[in-house]
Amino acid sequence: MESHELRLDYSGQLRSIEPQNEALFYRPYGNDLSISESYKKHVEGARRNTSASKLLRHAFVQFPTSIEITPQTQEMMLREAVAFINKTHGGRAVFHARIDRDERGKHGVDVFFAPRYEKRTAKDVTDWISLTKFGKEGARERLGQKQEEKYNKKTKEWEPQFKTDGSPKMVWQDSAHFQGQVLQDEWFEHLRDVVGLDWVLRGEKKVGRDPDRLEPEEYKLKQEREKLAQDKLRFEAEKAEEAARLSETVEWVERSVKNLSASIDRVQDGTYDTALSPADMPDQPKRFEVLKEAAPDKRPTLGFRARFWGLNFADGRGPAPLPAKIRAALTKAFDRVASWASELREARQEAERASRAATEAATAFLEATEEEAAQILTDAHEEGDRLASVDVRLQTYATRHEVLLDAMKSNLNPDDFERAMTSARKNWAADPRNPDAEKPTSNSPALGS
Repeated sequence: MESHELRLDYSGQLRSIEPQNEALFYRPYGNDLSISESYKKHVEGARRNTSASKLLRHAFVQFPTSIEITPQTQEMMLREAVAFINKTHGGRAVFHARIDRDERGKHGVDVFFAPRYEKRTAKDVTDWISLTKFGKEGARERLGQKQEEKYNKKTKEWEPQFKTDGSPKMVWQDSAHFQGQVLQDEWFEHLRDVVGLDWVLRGEKKVGRDPDRLEPEEYKLKQEREKLAQDKLRFEAEKAEEAARLSETVEWVERSVKNLSASIDRVQDGTYDTALSPADMPDQPKRFEVLKEAAPDKRPTLGFRARFWGLNFADGRGPAPLPAKIRAALTKAFDRVASWASELREARQEAERASRAATEAATAFLEATEEEAAQILTDAHEEGDRLASVDVRLQTYATRHEVLLDAMKSNLNPDDFERAMTSARKNWAADPRNPDAEKPTSNSPALGS
């Protein structure tokens, strides 16, 4: 009943042709309560016969289809249907009622009730629930007793029954059949006398009951056929629903894998951690706000967007329709990509730090080398040393220079070393202290032979 009310069942979905028209409800125990929740509130504290097999009753109260459908008439139909069932079942019967407005037919009210009444004894007064008490009382009051009849299989006739003394054997006319007839009479009178539909007519009663009465074997066969037909419809509906769920799951898995592949590409090109702003999603301001609220520190990135839309609905309503195992596997894959991105980011940062350190070391080394070479030449000029001694000292320096270069090579990867040496050579090529660089004419005395 709840599935049908929420349009979750197959028949409810077929009947709903105007889904924008929401149903009208009567919920005396709370506007947000479901049928089962309202029932629990209704029967709370009341007793019931332990042998009773049914919990509640459902009545479909039909109004004349010639009534014009307006918000006012539909509210009237809901109100009068509830009032009628309460009136004919002790006054405290209805706990939930609904008039559907999305179906083709809009003149019927679904009423759910469990008649509640006070039972008075010499000891105390207690509340009870009975589904048959008021129906039987109403039928007995209106129809009284009649002579019992039994069906004769041989003659195929309904035969009157007599007591042993020859007097008619009388029985109350209070079966479900007669209760239904009385309820129809009372509903006609309610429409005419209370609602004011003086033009309404009572439906014609059946002349006989033969078409409604079947042999036990025929009745059982009919029930089995009906059950088989219902099972077939249910199976087909479940099969269609399962196929729809599977198709939706496949679609989401494909979308998630596509986003996962895009995340890997962004890790490789270094854009995984690129921050997003509203300017990056100018046509999707609402989606950007959803993304921002979900992102850590409200700072969405390209990588986070791919992960979020891969595992959630695009409009932020909640998780994507994925089985638990598939969701767990995809989540683990996205976590691994995020870990790769973090590791690569740290490696790149470390490489940049190493490159800067190597460049600074190479620059300092070359500057020191230039200063030392200049000092050697100055000392040689001032002290008059021979060029041979100068050559020896320069050779010693060159050896030290090569040792230092070898040390740098062994501690830096080829790309970082080449980057550092390129920068150093460029600086040295333009340095005035470089003998090969172009210099203004010097007035200092030349070095002797």
